[in-house]
Amino acid sequence: MSSEAPEDAALLWEQRGIAARDAKRYDEAMRYFRAGLALADRPISWLGLALCLARTGQHDEARECFEKARALAPNSGVIRHLADAAAGANPARMPSAYIAWLYNTNAADFDNEMASLAYRGPDMLRQLVTRIWQPEQKLALLDLGCGTGFSGLPFKPYAATMDGVDIAQRMLDQAARGGNYTRLFCTDAHVFLQQTDQQYDGILAAEMLNYVGDLTELFTLMAAALKPQGQIFVTTERDLTPPADAPGYRLAPSGRYQHDENHIPVVAAQAGLMVADRVDEPLRVEAGQLVPGTAYRLCHKT
Repeated sequence: MSSEAPEDAALLWEQRGIAARDAKRYDEAMRYFRAGLALADRPISWLGLALCLARTGQHDEARECFEKARALAPNSGVIRHLADAAAGANPARMPSAYIAWLYNTNAADFDNEMASLAYRGPDMLRQLVTRIWQPEQKLALLDLGCGTGFSGLPFKPYAATMDGVDIAQRMLDQAARGGNYTRLFCTDAHVFLQQTDQQYDGILAAEMLNYVGDLTELFTLMAAALKPQGQIFVTTERDLTPPADAPGYRLAPSGRYQHDENHIPVVAAQAGLMVADRVDEPLRVEAGQLVPGTAYRLCHKT
């Protein structure tokens, strides 16, 4: 690469780093990113290096690299969120740009990845739904953050119609191939709920609350889109050791939010909802550790 301009050579190293990181060859990827950064200060190279460092447990250096990426690209929602998570910040919501980037990047292998993590969300939701509904009811359902449709499968037997909403178009492309949805919408869940005039018998948000810290607005919007006898089904990662000054949610180093179990009924009540049922089980296995989770069924207060 000696005959190339430094910026061009740095870009080639960066592209090699991205390919190695995507293949989970993190040590190799870090060598490439460092080689590129020796030639040019590029935010994507700092970001790639930071992600590899975090993956290999080198969190102090990862935080420094995230901040260098943030300084070079202060308007990037992706970099801002990852830097916030590494630094222990706790914003009320994460940038939509980050969520779209994450799921568009991982759409092709998403279902296999969730299976490798022993993801229990759909099974937890299945326990809740079979306690109250019969398949012959044929209801109008809404799946927020539907992704590939993986978590919506337990609800298909109960659906006359099932609309899916997701911010990542590549995830929706996967969902469309499954043929389980009546309509699919590529937009933010909050935006969809603000704009829809339809009410649903059931609203599903599996794995989506992990990407929203303060649930106040979301629960209020969901309540408005729910029929009087309707049901809401959500999953959360549970924060077992919330700090005394935490607002009920915490952005974890994983980049996902964890919620204090006491936060859910409080925010639900503010939206005119109540917790009607719950299932507490490990949601997934991550880095060899069980991630505690809860699936809730909410309904309008009686």
